[in-house]
Amino acid sequence: MEPPMPKRGAIKRLIFREMLGVISDLTQLREKVTDITNLIVRESALLRGSEDQFIETEKYLRELHSMLTVVEGVESHLMPTVAEGMGGSDQMPLVEGIQQLLVHAEDVVSAFVNERGRHSDWGCFRRTIFFFRDMIASHRFQDEIEKIRLRTERIKLQGNSIGIGPIDASEDTQSTTRLGPSGSHVKESNDIMGLELHYKVIKSRLMDTAGSGEKQSVISIVGSREAGKTTLAHKIYNDILDDVWMTEEWDELRMAFPKTNKGSGIIVTTRVRKVALHTNPKSPPYELQLSNDDGWILLNSKIDVPAELEEVGRAIVKATKEQWTLMLDQLKNDCTSVYKSLRDTTNFLPSYLMRCLYYFGLFPEDYDIPTRRLIILWVAKGLAQKDEGFDESPEVVAEKYLSMLIERNMIQVVERKPNGRVKTCRMHDVLRDEWVGKSKAANFLPAQNRAHVSSSSGGVTISRLADHLHRRDDSYSHIHGDNSSNSSLFRSHYKNVHTLLSFDSREGFAPKKEIGDFLRRGIINRCFQGMCVLDLERVFRPKLPESLGELIYLRYLGLRWTYLENLPSSIGKLFNLQILDLKHTYVTTLPRSFWKMQQLRHLYLSESYRMRFVPPRGTGSLTDLQTLGGAFVDEESTLDNSLYRLTKLRKLALTCRLTRDQQKATARWISSLKRLEWLRLISINISVKPSDLYLELLSGLENLSSIYLVGRLTNPVVVDKFPEKLTELTLSLSGLTEDPMPKLEKLPNLKILQLLSDAFVGKFMVCSPGGFPLLQELKLWKLKQLEGWVVGKGSLLILKELEIRACMALQKIPEGLEHLEFLHKLKLKDMPQEFTRRVRKGEGEDWGIIVHVHAVDITPSTDQQSQTSANI
Repeated sequence: MEPPMPKRGAIKRLIFREMLGVISDLTQLREKVTDITNLIVRESALLRGSEDQFIETEKYLRELHSMLTVVEGVESHLMPTVAEGMGGSDQMPLVEGIQQLLVHAEDVVSAFVNERGRHSDWGCFRRTIFFFRDMIASHRFQDEIEKIRLRTERIKLQGNSIGIGPIDASEDTQSTTRLGPSGSHVKESNDIMGLELHYKVIKSRLMDTAGSGEKQSVISIVGSREAGKTTLAHKIYNDILDDVWMTEEWDELRMAFPKTNKGSGIIVTTRVRKVALHTNPKSPPYELQLSNDDGWILLNSKIDVPAELEEVGRAIVKATKEQWTLMLDQLKNDCTSVYKSLRDTTNFLPSYLMRCLYYFGLFPEDYDIPTRRLIILWVAKGLAQKDEGFDESPEVVAEKYLSMLIERNMIQVVERKPNGRVKTCRMHDVLRDEWVGKSKAANFLPAQNRAHVSSSSGGVTISRLADHLHRRDDSYSHIHGDNSSNSSLFRSHYKNVHTLLSFDSREGFAPKKEIGDFLRRGIINRCFQGMCVLDLERVFRPKLPESLGELIYLRYLGLRWTYLENLPSSIGKLFNLQILDLKHTYVTTLPRSFWKMQQLRHLYLSESYRMRFVPPRGTGSLTDLQTLGGAFVDEESTLDNSLYRLTKLRKLALTCRLTRDQQKATARWISSLKRLEWLRLISINISVKPSDLYLELLSGLENLSSIYLVGRLTNPVVVDKFPEKLTELTLSLSGLTEDPMPKLEKLPNLKILQLLSDAFVGKFMVCSPGGFPLLQELKLWKLKQLEGWVVGKGSLLILKELEIRACMALQKIPEGLEHLEFLHKLKLKDMPQEFTRRVRKGEGEDWGIIVHVHAVDITPSTDQQSQTSANI
């Protein structure tokens, strides 16, 4: 008996899903075309004598790229009609043919580039010896190019037969929109409002157990999601095991804790009562159940509940588990529809955004992704392409891409910087599960356990590798285990890896040795030869192999927070390197070979260790540098031949110990950097104390939006002429004798102002009506001479946060703050006793001025705390 035929609707859905997969594959193919084409363009100068063949190959690849664009467009527009009954796609044989040709083209180009590239830095004698070998390689390469040409022509004929042909590449436009930051009603709070009683009980239990002399105590907190378990545990104890789901997890983790420490304690939070009972059978778990009043207080501490919605809010808090279950049942069908819409939205994205979205799968689940790290990854992979007619850096374009994904609700903002820009983000869980599945199906990401499959079982290779330190991951045994697979098997898996990210943040000897051995083994086996991204951020002191310089196509080397002490001398061979991040490392000197790099665009150094920026004379290097962070120059630096040659800088962070003449020359150079957007300048003396700082007027730097200055301004008139585009300003130890507020309040775009450590040494400040129209954050720290401050009505209209710290001569809160309707956070720290008394809640005569502020944090000075303790 024949099986029943599937229903027509099921067939439609099957075809629809298959076509979604096709589009994912097309996106990856187009990216591969771009990678190979960029490789050809980069190496055309190096491989002299083969320019014509490279130009021909580039032309063929661009034709394939444009054909894929047409196919992708056809498939995208077919999807809605497929749902109405159309059949499958005729383009699949064409796509498969292009895919096979791309694999062949990449092997041909990479093999020839690697062969000739190894000889490029040899001396004349050795190059002569290999002259005839190069001739043979060139002829072989010409033969392979001819094969590629013939196969391209056949594919073009095949495409023409179904109406698919090459198009002008300009048709694949990238429409971008500049977006501003979005607001939020969610409060950032780490307090335990509504949990005070639970806090006292658990703390008491922990102390009682510790005092009893037991070797080790385990206290578990069990409660529903978002009940406050983690907040409570962190408030009581720094070392906790958060959100444990299975007893097996606890059994494995328990082994890591020393059993000899008397009085030590462990707090476990979980939603599963069985797990809570298992962690310590002798002690019942603490069940966190909030009363209605506690729930209302907790809700208020997390979000702003308008007064008119208080009744609704209290009703939400009172809802029982059964009521929520009923509501969930009613919404189940609607949620399924929402999830489907969320997943399907990705399939109608522009191709350039779809390519960006794939890279979120490289980051661990539930990981807050630093925007900086994501954008650098996109830039290094060449995904951020500026529109014609716009002079925008790839980093700006990449940030616009991220804004577009956020606007489409595909990416969630986790945290914003004070200036409103996104600091960390993540992909929605539902969307991530769907998208990671697509990524693996399209071979963008490796499927689990593939690293254990033999090369004969399908020749699976990995192109993007992310080490999440999970045993189930493909590469775990190769990086962290004792995997003894032979070299051919190792090479079959990793020969095409072009992106490697590690999230191994363990301390100790293992991380640095394991990743170092893995890199060394890969390079020895001629893997990673096309690697362009190596990101080891937070891997503790990775032992980089001396052979690192053989990764000649590397564009991004990320070593931030690794505490690395030195770099391999071969780093100078990385002549394609564009981004080198050494921030928060112990590297104090750069190898001499480093200065050979010509394409470096972003260099981040460790400011704490004052690495001297001293290029050797006559190198002429780094002329394309756009970011220089954490550099140190002193009176012995040859500034004319190094620093002053950098004319394309957009971001500059510099610590100086210079003579007055050198300072003036440096000031002239800074004022000439017309592209500068971000400036951080610190002046110190021989004792590493802040010193005099000379600057010329910065008003001509029209793109400058952020300024951070540390040192006594010897030319204070510079404050009168800051650029109008300025959004962030920090002045520290400036020694200004005249009130800076009348000048600064006229800056139309200023959002953040910080006056720190005697930036102003006068006695009175005045903010005039209408001043600071966009200021949202104001900090006044250690202005020791400040006695009075007046805030005129209509000034600081949208100020949200105000912090006054250690202004010891200021006796009272300024009048006028009562008019600041949007002020929701006020922090007063280390202030005089009289000042603190006057703003005491409900008692002080100035309390009425700040009673409208939602969050007031008053921390007495150390002297006051000591005096209070003595009186007690």
